[in-house]
Amino acid sequence: MEYNLSYPEVLFRYFLMAVMVILGGVLHSMPMMLLGLPFFLTGILGWCPIYTLLGINHAHKAGNH
Repeated sequence: MEYNLSYPEVLFRYFLMAVMVILGGVLHSMPMMLLGLPFFLTGILGWCPIYTLLGINHAHKAGNH
């Protein structure tokens, strides 16, 4: 498994996860809170399976500027 997310994408996924979890908590909705889980997992891993299937890679490679 190779990183395929850029740093801004990881931050954006953490933001989406926080919004889903907070909104789910305010609305007392466990399903909404669980919708934040995929954003958390892809953010913490830096890898998105959908990007892999589509051949997309936004990760910065060392030495390539």
